[in-house]
Amino acid sequence: AVTDTTEPPKQQRVGKQQRKSDYADFKATYLTPAKLEKRHPVNIEDSVWEKLERIARILGDRDTTVGSYINAVLLEHLNLYADDIEIWRKL
Repeated sequence: AVTDTTEPPKQQRVGKQQRKSDYADFKATYLTPAKLEKRHPVNIEDSVWEKLERIARILGDRDTTVGSYINAVLLEHLNLYADDIEIWRKL
């Protein structure tokens, strides 16, 4: 009997420069202040709101809001799953 004894690859250490680059990408993608037009209220749990507010307040710029952060996250999600959503719609 042959047994597979391969170990999972060791995680690479992430350097400070890479972390700064990742943060810059995250900030540009999700924490760019945006004026939302034709807004709609959405109900979310208080614990989720607190986490979103903390991220927007600590990592974002002065004008970054929870709403603009949520909008950016949902927009990326919808773009990522656009093809699948269209396929599922036709089931």
